[in-house]
This record gives sequence, structure tokens and C-alpha cells, in this order.
Amino acid sequence: MDRSTHATSVTAFTGTAVTDLAEAVERDGLDAHAATLFALADRATAVGVRPVVLDVMLDAGEPAVARLRAFTLTAAAVAHRAVRGVARAGSLPARAAEPALA
Repeated sequence: MDRSTHATSVTAFTGTAVTDLAEAVERDGLDAHAATLFALADRATAVGVRPVVLDVMLDAGEPAVARLRAFTLTAAAVAHRAVRGVARAGSLPARAAEPALA
């Protein structure tokens, strides 16, 4: 899949939405959710996930295990940022340091 030519929809990725997507990917496989994966990749770019990880996740020609690992890294990074965003919006204390995310 080529990110540069694929139109993505605007999707708000909350921690719950990422969990729902992960469950759908487990059930149906990555290719069944291509449009949502492109939207996830757009959000992941904004939170600093490396482009090579996103390219592997979106490339149907890559081995399935590599794509799933890339999806896991991407989903974790986006969910982590969504949860931290909620913590900042509320009055919960933020963590002192973020883990390396890919």
C-alpha cells in the first residue's frame, strides 16, 4: 500500500479506539482494515513513530509477522499518546519521562 496516494479519513484515536482496532486486526487481519491503518499511520507520524515502521505495517508484500510487529509498535505509540493527552487534559500527574516508542 502506498501512503502517498491513499486518501485517509480523519479518525480520532483514543486508547479505546486503538484497542478496538487491535481486536479487529486480530480477528480479521491487517488487510481487512487498510483504510483505518492509513489513518492510524497519519496519527502515528504526528506522535513520532518512525516512517520505516509505518511502511512495513502498510506494505502487504512484507512478511505477516513483521507487519503485525510494526502494527503493535504503532498502536502502542498512538494509544500511549492518547492516554497521556487525557492525563494532561485532566488533573492527573504526567509521567516524568516517556519510553522510546519505535
